[in-house]
This record gives sequence, structure tokens and C-alpha cells, in this order.
Amino acid sequence: MEKTLLIVDDETNIGSSLKRSLSLAGYKVFTATSGEEGLAILERNAIPVVMSDQLMPHMTGAEFLTKVK
Repeated sequence: MEKTLLIVDDETNIGSSLKRSLSLAGYKVFTATSGEEGLAILERNAIPVVMSDQLMPHMTGAEFLTKVK
């Protein structure tokens, strides 16, 4: 089974860095730059693990994770 996760962070350099590191460790990594984008990705893909920044414009990480739940 492939290890898959979603990273949501409005700072693209952080998301890219995490994606690079986790990809090298064998993960399939999706990235989003907003909670809205993260929700759209989750509608189209079965992703068991989600990592989110807390301080983002328009939707905080807590608000995003509440919607995911």
C-alpha cells in the first residue's frame, strides 16, 4: 500500500520542502496552498493523512481540519 498524505501550507517553499523530503522517504505527497484547495484535493483523492499550517489566510488550519473531519 502506498503511503499518501496531503500538506496544506500557504507558504509554497515550506510545502515544497516537506514534499521533497517526504517523497524521498517513499510517500506520495499532495500539496495545497489553501484550505479550499486542500478540500478540493480531498474530494478527488482518498488521502489518509493530512498536515496543515495553522496560520493561513481565509481559512485557518483548525477550520480546515474541522471541515476535513
